[in-house]
Amino acid sequence: MRADKTLSPWPRLVVGLGVAMIGLIELFENLDLLDGRDVYPIFWPVALGALALAFLIGRAGHRSQSWGWLFAAFALLAALKGFEVAIPIDPFKLFWPVVLFFAGYALVRRSLAGPRPPATEDGSTVSSFAMMAGLERTNRSPAFSGGDLTAVMGGVGLDLRGAKLAPEGATLDVFALWGGIELTVPEGWRIELAVVPLLGGFEDRTRAAEAAQAPVLKIRGFVLMAGGEVHH
Repeated sequence: MRADKTLSPWPRLVVGLGVAMIGLIELFENLDLLDGRDVYPIFWPVALGALALAFLIGRAGHRSQSWGWLFAAFALLAALKGFEVAIPIDPFKLFWPVVLFFAGYALVRRSLAGPRPPATEDGSTVSSFAMMAGLERTNRSPAFSGGDLTAVMGGVGLDLRGAKLAPEGATLDVFALWGGIELTVPEGWRIELAVVPLLGGFEDRTRAAEAAQAPVLKIRGFVLMAGGEVHH
């Protein structure tokens, strides 16, 4: 049984800030306060470079390093194009085809390798970040107090059937962008949903706890063009 690992918050923070900044740019452009064509040539190299650094220095593992170097390469190409340096390729036309190719390759490789058992942990908190990938985790903490789950173009599954809530309850922060989050909880828990969906949804499929003093798991966060559910 593995001990709970505290993952770096930097990839999650960069993605969140990036999404917020795109929203602000589009808002100001619609209000005729700025022209996105003047902002995006600066925004994309900075955003991709920040994401590359987040993966390279903030997370361990071969896959994270690979994604970090990929984003770093595109950040460099985007910067060169923004400074109007003559390069034979357009990084913005290549970005999604290359990302989708590597994401598809990763899916095929994992499929051929066969299913892997979910990582089992007993720490009181969890922190999972999935980008263009899938994560399955199981937690059996005797005093689970919460954590955070983030899925960006990927999926995160957390099985809490073997866990017990801390006496004061637990709070789980979730964020999904073009992805999905699935929670499995034992019967007898009370669920409080405070998730804001936009072009998506988050469902509570659990049965209401009969005991008024049943432990409470509060789920809060935001899902954008994504989905999630909690069930037994």
